[in-house]
Amino acid sequence: MIPSLKLQADGPTISAIPNVTTSEDAPPASHAFTITDADTPASSLVMSGLSSNPSLVPPTNIVFSGVGSNRLVTVMPAPNASGITTLTLTVRDAEGNTTSTSFNLVVTSVNDPPTLDALPNLTIDEGTGPQTVALSGISSGAANEPQTLAVSAATSDPSVIPTPIVTYVSPGSTGALSYAPKSDAFGVSTITVSVHDGVTVSAQSFQVTVNARLQIAVADTDAVLTWAATNAVLQQTDADQSQWIDISSATSPYSVSLTETRFYRLRQK
Repeated sequence: MIPSLKLQADGPTISAIPNVTTSEDAPPASHAFTITDADTPASSLVMSGLSSNPSLVPPTNIVFSGVGSNRLVTVMPAPNASGITTLTLTVRDAEGNTTSTSFNLVVTSVNDPPTLDALPNLTIDEGTGPQTVALSGISSGAANEPQTLAVSAATSDPSVIPTPIVTYVSPGSTGALSYAPKSDAFGVSTITVSVHDGVTVSAQSFQVTVNARLQIAVADTDAVLTWAATNAVLQQTDADQSQWIDISSATSPYSVSLTETRFYRLRQK
């Protein structure tokens, strides 16, 4: 009697992948490798992946693609996460034989910029008292970055809006900005609010338009124009009301005749 021989099927093969270093929140990277098997067609080989640090790279964030022997693995680290993990890729053939290869993925930490919600533009009248603007959405940019934040504000035209005052206590998500327009000025000033985390600065800007206030008192055939703004020039339309003309010598109060039709306004010097 001739004894029967049971042949052991060769297991699949998988090429090595070098260790990888990437930055926190960088776009996902794909890494090429090849797989073969003596008995199972390459298209029938099944891939799986395992991460030694699932909080850095969850198993569902290891995605395979490609056809035949040429394959790709795309690795997507979790948002705002850094550290090191060992990724193990395993190929299985039709007989259940498996072969694995491993490589290290190092994700270096990156400072996330702080955040601040956008602020709407505002319009107020000359002589308006102090104003308060709510600040929201203040954060370090990532839950795992417990930095001490500082919030400041600046104005593009202190002659209209002096430097605002910010009230904020870190690490709160809200604060307040207060500003007091000059009582005798009008125009447009851009206020920029900045959040500092000690490394990076993020900013949001908004415009405050202070409208000029021109008061008119009518008496018989005359009108008296008065204004408080010291940065103003009185203008009137020409005879056919087609253009504005500066009345450079005009000071408040200023008398005009009502015997003809003209329009008056103030412009900023």
